[in-house]
Amino acid sequence: MQTERMVRDEKESDDQLREQFKERWTRTPSDRLTETFHANLAKYREIINNAMQADKVVRDKFEIHRRGMELLTKGPDEILAVLPSAGAGGSNVKNSSSVFQLRKLMEDVSFYAVVVIVMCGFTF
Repeated sequence: MQTERMVRDEKESDDQLREQFKERWTRTPSDRLTETFHANLAKYREIINNAMQADKVVRDKFEIHRRGMELLTKGPDEILAVLPSAGAGGSNVKNSSSVFQLRKLMEDVSFYAVVVIVMCGFTF
């Protein structure tokens, strides 16, 4: 970051002048003057790193569920074409693993769609 570089350059300059002028250099040491800057730099670096990690998680989840979200933009016929059939009897379809898996995928897509909408700055 440019700010970090500027603070580092200022410290190096201060150290050099302090070494050159010894006891005649009475200015407050750079480290003490820039304590707040260093604390803020560390805080904001952590915030940026956390945001980058969160972005990666959302991006990865989006990529995992992209096909399903794209499918949800299709018409009913196209959606029905990819759904598993109930098979013979059809009465156990409510308890089938395919239905549970589909419900889970739909919940995931709904959750991540809201996350993407919020991250893009849209409001409800």
